[in-house]
Amino acid sequence: MKKTFLAAAAVLAALFFVSCADDVAYDSHIDTVLYLEIPEVKATAYPGMNIVSWKPVAGANGYVLYAYENGVCIDSWTFAYNELRTSDTSNIKNGVERTYYVEAKSKSSTSTSRSVNTENAMSGGVTVKGILPPADTKSLELYAYENYGTKESPKGNADYVVSASNIRIARDASSKLGITMPVKAYLSYDIYYTRGNELETIGEKTPVSGSVTSAVNDVTIGKSTTITAPGVYRAVVVANAGNSLFGTSEQVVSEESVTVESLNVYNSSTTSGGTTTYNYYANISAVYKDTADGKTVSISFEGAKFTADDTPVPTEYYKVYRSVKGKYDYTAVSGAVTETAANENAFRVEDVVPDNTVDYTYTLVVTDGTRFAPVKNTSGNPSNTASVSAFVSTQSTTTVRGADANTDYINLTQDIEWTITLPLASSDDVTVTGVYILEKPLTDSTAPCAADFDKADAKNLTAQLKPLVDAPTYNTNGYTVTTEKHKDVNVYMLVTTAQADKKAGEWISDAVEIDVQPSVPSITAAATDEKGDKKVSITVEDEYSSSDYSYTLYRSNSEYNSDDAVWVELDANLGTGKKDYSKTYTDTVSVADSGSTTYVYKVVKTWGDKKAESNKWTVEVTESN
Repeated sequence: MKKTFLAAAAVLAALFFVSCADDVAYDSHIDTVLYLEIPEVKATAYPGMNIVSWKPVAGANGYVLYAYENGVCIDSWTFAYNELRTSDTSNIKNGVERTYYVEAKSKSSTSTSRSVNTENAMSGGVTVKGILPPADTKSLELYAYENYGTKESPKGNADYVVSASNIRIARDASSKLGITMPVKAYLSYDIYYTRGNELETIGEKTPVSGSVTSAVNDVTIGKSTTITAPGVYRAVVVANAGNSLFGTSEQVVSEESVTVESLNVYNSSTTSGGTTTYNYYANISAVYKDTADGKTVSISFEGAKFTADDTPVPTEYYKVYRSVKGKYDYTAVSGAVTETAANENAFRVEDVVPDNTVDYTYTLVVTDGTRFAPVKNTSGNPSNTASVSAFVSTQSTTTVRGADANTDYINLTQDIEWTITLPLASSDDVTVTGVYILEKPLTDSTAPCAADFDKADAKNLTAQLKPLVDAPTYNTNGYTVTTEKHKDVNVYMLVTTAQADKKAGEWISDAVEIDVQPSVPSITAAATDEKGDKKVSITVEDEYSSSDYSYTLYRSNSEYNSDDAVWVELDANLGTGKKDYSKTYTDTVSVADSGSTTYVYKVVKTWGDKKAESNKWTVEVTESN
């Protein structure tokens, strides 16, 4: 049958990777084999890490990155189709070359039932020489070792090392606080602001962003956040090394500052010793409304008056922002602020949230566009926020565990019996909506997330679930299911569940490692006497064998019958195996002048890079044999 092969270079590259990449078998159903485009890979050595990136490959379902040192594959990592960059910090050695290859994985690479099969493609190798500064080097001093420099003779660009003098902070026309700073590609940065008083006291840090990295070295990046209160703002940057050897965080506070003036408003005043103190207690609150979609939050707060003339603060001065609780991604609420009743100075606004399964924080800002009012709670502390818990609560935990089941020692595969245990409380209305399996290479021990499971890949096992049998001493509610013939992989199971008025559940098992070793063959031997020659008859037997296994017979003298024995391979021609394998070989030996010599025999069973060694059998050969 005619077969068409495209991108032949990819085939040659793949041959080099028998030890790292899986072989793919084709059958007569496949008429045409197409190959993905060869990935374009780039690698750069930085202090303590190598950064590897590659261009996206059309039609790829994901990528595998291989790392080689001295021609040996030392590690590999699996990535989703939209992941195109990684940092390798694993055991970097100064001056030691490491070569990287990227394999573009095809979704149909293991199919044998299609007339057109798309095959993986392997890149060429890119090699970099590791840079490893001394372990006591601080994160902001690593730049000196770029391009193989030293602390005494730095080769990195010091202008892009973040410092108090090169962090810029400014306020824009839309009342946003902007922070810009230089960055290095091998560092990560946490960006905060502080809001001190007019005396420029540094207060508690408020996050502007989580960990920020740059794909390019020696560039300037910027982040912005909403201004919520008056004060003297400074930027604070914490720089962290990507390699934990240099992981000490370094905090840098900007010399520049932005002063946001106070808008003087109040709704409460106290007089003591002839001095009147004006405070604005907003008493903001947020609750979910009883609506059909369960996504509407009602936010209420008290209004204020200007201290100068006791006139009410205009409604348009009140701004309310939503953020995911614990984060500072401010988004203006969807509704308009309205006064609840005339002369009561109380306000409300409604917000339709995008996801009612998460917790939110609502922040009240009172501003005329230039000045901002300090807002307090009834305790007198600065407070202009209210939180609301998720309207749709999460389910109690469903546990998913896998255990080794049947083992096929002939084909070196393993079945797994999975147990899915539903929460005991109100478990009657918990429904399993999906069961999915994910296999990852043994070299990839990173825990997957739900997005890694291809739910469209015909691996839904929901219909195969069997109810658990209650144990005699406790109540158990759930299911079991068996998956078959896993080979040389880490296997994970994802179970999705539904429950009335609860957030959908996604539960992922720990890895079940499948690394089946060949069964151990047995060997027996006995001395025989044939026409005066001294011979030993050796019989090799193996219950679990197939044509994929080969056998090699070895002999040693008794003085080597130890773990460090020197074994001589015999030209026994034991061939390949089949189930209930049995072979006999006759070995011609000599006898020492003393009239007696002891020999030791063993057989090694081999399949690819896997081996199993038999017991050792000792035979004494004498003149009388």
